[in-house]
Amino acid sequence: MSGLADDLAASPAGLGRLATGRENWSDAFALSTPGVYRSFAAPMMVLPLSVIADDAISQALGFPPGGTAAAWASALGFALYTLLYPAAVGVLAHRLGGAAGFPAFVIALNWMRFWLHVAMAALGLAAMAGLPGPVVASVWIPLAGLSLYLIWRLARETLTGEFGFSLLVVLLALAAETATNYAAFLLVRTFG
Repeated sequence: MSGLADDLAASPAGLGRLATGRENWSDAFALSTPGVYRSFAAPMMVLPLSVIADDAISQALGFPPGGTAAAWASALGFALYTLLYPAAVGVLAHRLGGAAGFPAFVIALNWMRFWLHVAMAALGLAAMAGLPGPVVASVWIPLAGLSLYLIWRLARETLTGEFGFSLLVVLLALAAETATNYAAFLLVRTFG
């Protein structure tokens, strides 16, 4: 693979293979140092859509509109998670013997987040068009579950392969999401 467009085109097949447990899932990704760097562009490409979708989905679920401060906090939380969650997993993987597979974990994680947030953006657009809150929730919850399942599969396939470590990586994803969103909220509230 030679570039971002190739990575974008190949990533759905790799993620599909990962989700279904096929061993050749990693063939779809550019497992190289440039591939790692390019993969960080994936979540950033979908960041604006994610911010809009977050607010639309929240409103469909009965929360009040977030406004400008909430949009900034959402964007900052997304960016912080994109950088800090992989860093935390990298520290754990290095300490627990899974460092060799860490680049593959990061690459597939970033592309998974890209496609997840594309799906969330479509859901947000449907919510803005009037899709009822219970229907939004019935789509959002499985998407969130799929995200956690893919993180678990990635940890099993790329890091140590141990169930306990993979579960720790999933729990760390939940904790990092909460912590980065809260930190972003505090930063925007303090300096915004």
